[in-house]
Amino acid sequence: MVRHLLIAIAAMAVVTTAGLADAAGPSDLGRQGSKMVRKQTSAAKRATDVAAADLARLRGERKTWVNAKRSLAARYKKQLANIDKLKRRRSGWRRNRELRAAYAETQATARRLAKFDRRVRSYEGRLVTARQRLLAAVTAELATKPSSRRARYLRAMRRSASRGASGRRRRIVLPNDRIDPLASAEELEEQAELLRKSEKQLAREIENLEARERRLSRMAKLKRTRARASEMGTLDVNNPRRTIGRTGTSGSANNRGSSGGGVEADQAEPSPAPGEAGSPPTDGSDDFQTVPGGGDSESSQADYAVILADVVDTPTIEAYRSADRSGDPRRRASATRRLRIKAQQRLRRLRAKRQQMIKAAKRRKR
Repeated sequence: MVRHLLIAIAAMAVVTTAGLADAAGPSDLGRQGSKMVRKQTSAAKRATDVAAADLARLRGERKTWVNAKRSLAARYKKQLANIDKLKRRRSGWRRNRELRAAYAETQATARRLAKFDRRVRSYEGRLVTARQRLLAAVTAELATKPSSRRARYLRAMRRSASRGASGRRRRIVLPNDRIDPLASAEELEEQAELLRKSEKQLAREIENLEARERRLSRMAKLKRTRARASEMGTLDVNNPRRTIGRTGTSGSANNRGSSGGGVEADQAEPSPAPGEAGSPPTDGSDDFQTVPGGGDSESSQADYAVILADVVDTPTIEAYRSADRSGDPRRRASATRRLRIKAQQRLRRLRAKRQQMIKAAKRRKR
């Protein structure tokens, strides 16, 4: 009897222990699972913060270089004005010496300006990569289901980073703007919404074209200024103005001698002609293709002949391509202006068509 009782007690103890183990097992697994989730969330948050910090650092560095380039461009403009001022002065040894020094200083500034421009452009690709890395980190963190406040912050960050993460912009494909007499009101509303999105893309490209037109106009103005300075240098330096002494009785020889000495002094120390050391280059080198103060708002990878191929007529596109290949900033600015005007005309037509679709959809709902 006692033996049977002991066996029953032992069996009950085993059952109780097993039940407690079963009851504690899921709890332990839950704690381990929540701990793993917290680790994943923390790692995702850390990756997002690092990517955001890298992007902010690159933006700050680029802004610093842009400001330095703008300041240097203002100095370069003053130096060109000083050269023009010196060329209007009477030719002489002192004037020629100052002109040589001004030429050398302007050329050094132009080289630095080109270097700054290349440095600013080098950040474009790095910024695109940083934005893509941040988008991937934000997407990974959103998958961990963060708090609602953190999720709102991540979505805002994703919208901000996605604006410049695509690198090369895509061609604008315009939807059909014809109003189908058999289409329902819902179909017309969907078609109008597609037109609205295309209008938004086209308006953004028109803004970029306006910025490009301003940039090329500044380039053309700079090129004209350089050509004028070179022409004035050729006239003033190679053909200095001579002062003719008076011919008289007594002391006429001395007067002529002193006058001739002045001419010889002018010719002995001529300022450098264009193309020599110390004078600005006149071959259209890359140093002078930089746009002073032009803050590169458009991407260097943008090809508007491709982006607007379905928006603008073919002759305008071909004229734009031909001007872009020419390398002449004045011709490129003119072609860009023509392309922008055509795009604006198409944008106005699209808006008018969309308004007609909206009115037609309202009528068919009645």
